[in-house]
Amino acid sequence: MAQGYEVLVTPIQLITAYAALANGGKLMKPFVVRRIIDPDGKIVESHSPVVRREVISREVAEVVKGYFKAVVDSGTGRAARIEGVSVAGKTGTAQQFEAGSYRAAPLCGILCWLLPC
Repeated sequence: MAQGYEVLVTPIQLITAYAALANGGKLMKPFVVRRIIDPDGKIVESHSPVVRREVISREVAEVVKGYFKAVVDSGTGRAARIEGVSVAGKTGTAQQFEAGSYRAAPLCGILCWLLPC
């Protein structure tokens, strides 16, 4: 069995990890909208970025982002390049689990990316 199989995370867990990487190792309190404004233009509710904690150092985050930039610049994520924009990404493939084992094909490809980075 290939390394990485049987590791399960929810989409929000994956997004949270990538967001912490993009934010220099800081885990932020998530919010969906910055503010809610009523029909009269009054701000009803407002959210600002809040750091929960540092989950990795800024230095480590920068090293990992450098690897992710290389994936897009010259690796398996080249199709995600955008001229004039710094893009970082992580590609992956997965086989489908069916009837107690992994199917040889087809593979499912993914790309998570950060931009600008």
